[in-house]
Order: sequence, then structure tokens, then C-alpha cells
Amino acid sequence: MSETRDPDPRPAPEIVTTEEELRRAVDLLSRSSRIALDIEGDGFFRYRARLCTAQISDGAHTFIVDTLALGASREGVPAALAPLAELLAPTGPQKILHDSAFDTRILHEHGFELGNVFDTATAARFLGESASGLGSLVEKYFGIRLDKEQQQADWGRRPFSDEALHYLEQDVAHLHGLAELIEGKVAAAGIEREVAEETRYAMDSARMEPNDDRPPWRRIKGWEKLKPEALSILREVCLAREVISERKDKPPFRILSNMAILNIATQAPKGLDDLRRVKAVGQSIRYGSEILTAVKKGRHAGAVPETELPVREAAPPPEERQWRRQIQKRLTHWRNKEAERREVDPQVVLPGHCLRDLVALAKMPTTEDPEPPIDLTQIRGFGAVRLERYGDVVPGLLRDSSG
Repeated sequence: MSETRDPDPRPAPEIVTTEEELRRAVDLLSRSSRIALDIEGDGFFRYRARLCTAQISDGAHTFIVDTLALGASREGVPAALAPLAELLAPTGPQKILHDSAFDTRILHEHGFELGNVFDTATAARFLGESASGLGSLVEKYFGIRLDKEQQQADWGRRPFSDEALHYLEQDVAHLHGLAELIEGKVAAAGIEREVAEETRYAMDSARMEPNDDRPPWRRIKGWEKLKPEALSILREVCLAREVISERKDKPPFRILSNMAILNIATQAPKGLDDLRRVKAVGQSIRYGSEILTAVKKGRHAGAVPETELPVREAAPPPEERQWRRQIQKRLTHWRNKEAERREVDPQVVLPGHCLRDLVALAKMPTTEDPEPPIDLTQIRGFGAVRLERYGDVVPGLLRDSSG
């Protein structure tokens, strides 16, 4: 059952493909105190995702900015998109997004600084919503079921189909109404600062999130069980897949699946007929020559380089492991009790990532140092609001693991 109804239908969205159109759109949008924003990329179809579209609405007008047509690039913001960069910056109107991490990351990769954000997904999670996806919330509160058919569409393809335009429009059509409703609930719960802190944490994490620095072969589930020769083949086939992927400008999984690579490594096919019989190879046989060259190279390469193997860190002594388990148990118990007292979701009291970092960074008391200090400002996402509330409580919980 819905609690309210969504606003009346809006005018058809305007597609922005030129500098002049963008300047006019930004001039209009800049007059609003807040705008709804959603971003689409094509990482499902490209080796490196491109910034394809930006959907923006002030509640009365919706614009679909064709960022590809305006020259979006990982080399930085082109002059044609400078007005958009100004609009999305921290000094621009407040931006309403639903799950800002992806949008923040792809904008950052293309030179944009996104700021001044209210994230309806973060707020919904902190309100304890069991289903915090945009579709679930819009259906719950407005009785509207969003069309998800275009969810994995190729947003780099032009021209846009009518179905694609409808999908892009609906991504922002309900955000103003949803934000107003959720903000009221956040204010009633008194958790505005916690929601803002978590939004900052998520956006900062998206910007600083390092690329997976493992070599490609170590990203294949099951590599640890392979024998030395199979492991060398796995490595070479993975490297070949990366080369083909970059050349074809397609994501690696569209060149050769991980399952196929694992099967190739264990079966070591010697010719095209052998390769065709390997489960999950399928249409990837078109790259058969390069795959077989990699298999042959792997068969004669010897052991994989030591520098690519994971570093095995010495496990802490049993008493320290037990102490950290007790600390985690104690923090979790306190968090749940405090959440019950405040009548809020446990994540409001202490997000899971903060709890994990506290357990990992805490120093075990010793005879020489019975009360080792903990700098809570080093716990990302803990924030000033929790320092004020719990700055004296949490250190005590870390020092005392009894109970």
C-alpha cells in the first residue's frame, strides 16, 4: 500500500546534444535549490566504461544530456561539458541521487567533481528499509512499478529508442517526491547527520576505490586448486584475454568467460578441435588461434612469477584472534542495544564498515600498555556526529573485551 502519490506527469524530456542546448538547460536547472540526477555508462559493453548520459530534473523539466555527443572523456572535462561540471560541483544545487557510488565513480573518472548530494538509497537503508532499491521504494510509496527492461542496455548506442528514453526519464522522475518523503522520515528519526556522513563516506570510497591490483589470473575463482602447469596456462590465457579485450574494446567476460578459462587451463587443448570441446568456450572459438598460442606458452612457461603470488601474512596468535572476536561481539552487542534505545537502525549507531575497521585497528592491551589509545578520527565514516555521541564510549569497549 502506498503512503502517498507521485506528482503529476511532467513534460517530455529534452535531449541535449549541443553546447548551446546544454548552456540553456544548465541555466534553467541552476535556478533550483535541488535537482535529481542519474548517470548511465556502458561498462557492460566496453573495455573501459564511458560516461554516456546524465539525466537531470528540477521536478518540472527533465533533460537527458548526451555526454558522448558533447565529448565526455577520461582525459578530463571538455569545454563543451564545462557547464555540466559547474552544475554538478559542490557549489551547485543539491543533487538527489539513488545510490551515488556508481555515479560518483564514473563522473570522477571523467574529471567531474560531484558534491552536495542527498542519497535516497543511503537514507532508506539507515531508516531500516528492507528493500532500498529505487524500484522497490517507488512501488512501495507511490504505487508505481518501474520498467527494468532497459537496465542492462548499451547506453553508448545511438539513436536512443523510445524505450530507452522512457527508462532514462523514469530514473529521475520520482526522485524529488521520494527525497521529500524520505527526508521527512530521516528528520523524524533525528539521523540527518548520520545519513550525511554515510553519503560522504560512500562517495569518498567511490573516488578512492583502487583498481583491483591482482593480476588477471588471480581473479579467476578456483585458481588456488590448480596444479603448476595449469596455473601457468591460466595466467597466459588471462593475459591474452586482456589483450583481446582492449583491442576489441569489449569487457573481458564478453571475450572469454572465467569458466571457460578455468576449463582450458585444466584441459590444455592442443588444437582447435580440442578447444571446441572445452565446456563454455562456445563463440569464443573465434579467438581460437590466440587462445591456443597462450595455452602453448603457458605449458612451457614454468611456474608463475613469485611477484604475482599473494603475500601470505603470518596469522596473529590465537589469543589475539580470540580477543578480536570478543571485541567484535562486544561492539555488536552495544550497537544493537544503543539502536534499540534510540529506536534507529543499528547502521545509524555504527555502520558495518566502521565496526570492522575498529576491530582491525584496535590494539590488544598488554602489561606494558594496558590502555592502548585508539584514534577514532582515523576510522573512515565514523564522523563528527559519532565522535560527539560515542567518543568516550567506544574506546572503553575496545579496551574491555569481557562479557
